[in-house]
Amino acid sequence: MYLPLCRFWVEDRTITTLRYIYLAIASLALALVACDHHDLCYHHRHLYSLKLEYDWQDAPEARPAGMTVYFYPENREDAAPYVFDFRGSKGGKIELPAGRYRAITYNNDTELAHPRNTASWQNHLMFTRPANLFEPVQASAPPGTIRAPGAEAERVIMTPDELWGCTATEVEVTKDGVSYICVPFKDKEQWIGKPAVSTEYVITLYPHDLLCHYSYEIRDVRGLGNVMRMCASLSGMSPVLILNNEQTGTEPVTLPFEARRGGETTIEGAFLTFGHHPPPDLSKPHRMMLYVWLKDGKGYALGAHLDNFDVTTQVDNAQNPRRVHIIINGLELPTPETPPDEGMGLTPSTDDWQEEHHDVKI
Repeated sequence: MYLPLCRFWVEDRTITTLRYIYLAIASLALALVACDHHDLCYHHRHLYSLKLEYDWQDAPEARPAGMTVYFYPENREDAAPYVFDFRGSKGGKIELPAGRYRAITYNNDTELAHPRNTASWQNHLMFTRPANLFEPVQASAPPGTIRAPGAEAERVIMTPDELWGCTATEVEVTKDGVSYICVPFKDKEQWIGKPAVSTEYVITLYPHDLLCHYSYEIRDVRGLGNVMRMCASLSGMSPVLILNNEQTGTEPVTLPFEARRGGETTIEGAFLTFGHHPPPDLSKPHRMMLYVWLKDGKGYALGAHLDNFDVTTQVDNAQNPRRVHIIINGLELPTPETPPDEGMGLTPSTDDWQEEHHDVKI
């Protein structure tokens, strides 16, 4: 026969003693529950439901497939950000604890531009992968391919695809609503320094184009009819964009991009870039190179020794650094019937790759 547990421990003690034990156990249980409840209430950060909206007045042409927003708790560098993804470009519902934040947002449908250091507001950036000089024509540049003078050691990276975004600072979520600073471009000069306040818990963000748009023309090109394919590159550009302040990285890199016929005597192209780190902080030359393959299969590198392919001044002094148009006047292409060793000044780097340079009269 088994004895009751309490009776087993207390053996032959009186009923009064048992009652004291029961009371003590019940009091301890109540104390523990009360302690847990008090501790939970003291530390719990209340969640608030907010509506995040995107206003595209600064980028009306944008059609992103999705957006991502990061909310970084202020004064808590080791705290993980709150991250929300949305389909489309309108935004949606989010939940945040009461507190102060800084936010970074951008489209999440990029294929060439990728985020890095997303745990940090200060270091969150976008970058692109390493590339090959001949990637625009789906070829591989062999070792020894001629590069722009002074840029032989630069990394070659891909140009980014479309990227839109913005930041919001001094975001504060309280029981009375939300306040924040995010100003569209058109209002920046008139902004009086007061944060937007919404008692309805609505945050409106104004994404804009984060990239620089470069285009170029090579005019008065002679011998263009002999070209089978071509591509180009530009040195001294930046490999990353830091998102909290939209500053570019200081490492100079080379970007490969398309080159196409724009007419009987014109070569043209366009590409996106994070931009370059402007002088006087860092002054790096910007030189274009043009790589052409003629119909006889021979390849030529053009621009290494041509002064008009040094476009540093055009890049550094562009009226709008986000809309740069480069113009190169005058270029004579080699002809298939001209032997590469007969007076053309060619310097072979591989069996079928030649460097071509002429004195061009403009």
